[in-house]
Amino acid sequence: MAIRTQQSISGFIATDPQLTYTERGEARLYARFGQENYRREQDGSFTKGEPTFGNLVMYRATAERAHERFAKGDNFVAEGYAHDYSYERAGQHIDGEEFVAKKIGHDTARTRYDVDRTPRRAAPASPQSARARPANRTTPSTLHKPDRPPTRRSWATEPERPQTMNEQTSRPDPGDVDPDELDLDDLDGLDDLDDDLGGVALGGPPHPINWNLLSAHDLEQEWLELNRWVDWLRHTYGLAAAVIPPFWHHHPELLWELSALHLHWLCAYDPEQNGSAPIGWHRDFADARQRLRDWVAACGTRLDRDRPTRQTTWPGEEPAPPVEDVLIEDRDQEFVDFVVDQVRQRQDAEDAFFATIDQATGELRDPRGNQQRER
Repeated sequence: MAIRTQQSISGFIATDPQLTYTERGEARLYARFGQENYRREQDGSFTKGEPTFGNLVMYRATAERAHERFAKGDNFVAEGYAHDYSYERAGQHIDGEEFVAKKIGHDTARTRYDVDRTPRRAAPASPQSARARPANRTTPSTLHKPDRPPTRRSWATEPERPQTMNEQTSRPDPGDVDPDELDLDDLDGLDDLDDDLGGVALGGPPHPINWNLLSAHDLEQEWLELNRWVDWLRHTYGLAAAVIPPFWHHHPELLWELSALHLHWLCAYDPEQNGSAPIGWHRDFADARQRLRDWVAACGTRLDRDRPTRQTTWPGEEPAPPVEDVLIEDRDQEFVDFVVDQVRQRQDAEDAFFATIDQATGELRDPRGNQQRER
C-alpha cells in the first residue's frame, strides 16, 4: 500500500494569529509565518540569512484550536497545501499565495512541552446549542440559500487529544517580521474564497459517517453540515421536492442516502483527487436521484406536509401506529427543534453510559456489585 503524503511546511509564527469569521460563520485564522534561511560556506559553516515570510491560514475547527494554542514566535510544523488566490479590492487586482494548514502542531525539535494524554470526552451539548449561536456565526435558518458549495468541518474524525503546552521556545526578533506584512483588512476580500477551498478544514481524508455512533457534539455538527450541503445541492441543481423534500431529515432512508452522496462529493472535489473524479460523482448523482425519488414516493412525504415512513409489521410484532400527515409551517425552525431533540437524546445516552464507568479504573462497573452493595 502506497504511503500517503502531503505538502508540509515548518517555520515560526511571525505575527499574532488573528481569528475572524466569514459571513457564514466559518472560523478563519490568519497569521504571517517566517522561515529561517542558512547559507553553507566553503569551510562547512553556516551563515544565517534573512528570513522569508508567507501567509498561513486555517479554517473552522482547525483554526479555532490553533488560535487557542499558538502565539507569535511559536515554532510549528504544518500539513496542507499551497493555494494561489486572487481578488479585487478598491479597484486593484491582488494576487498572492498562502499555505492552507489542515493540521498543525508545535515543532518538537524547537519546543518543549508536556502532553496531556487523558482521553478527551466530547463536551456536553447544550439543548440550546443548535438554536443559539454567537452573533457572527450561523444557524440552520441562515443557511437557506448558499452561493457555493459549503466546505466540510472536521468530519467527525476521532477527537484529538488536548495538548497542554509549557513552552520554552526561542522567539524570532521582532525586527525580523516582514515590513510588508499583509494587514488583516486586506483579507476582507478573501472571505468569499473560504468555501471554495475544498477540504481546508479536514483533519484527514473524509471517511464514512455512522450516524448511530456519533457523540452528541459531533451529531449536532454533522446535522448542521449536511443540512447546509443539501440546501446548496437542491438550489444548485434545481431539485424538486420529489427528489429532496423539506422533511428529509425525518426519514432515515433519505438521511443515509444524502449523507453518502455528500461524502462522495467531498472525495470527488478533494484538492488531491484526480481530474476525472467530479464527472464520476455526477454519474453517480444521476443514480442517486432516482433512488431518492423512490424513497420519497415510498414514504409519502410532500412539499407542504410530512408523514412517518410506513413500516411493515412482521408476525408477532406490535402493530405500527397509524400514519398521519403533519403540516409544514416553518421548515427551518422545525429543523432546529429536531436537532436540539436529537442532540439531547444522544447526550442522555452518553451520560448514562459514562455513569457506568469507574472513574478510578476507567472500567465498567459491575452492576451485580452495585446491587449487592444496595442490599
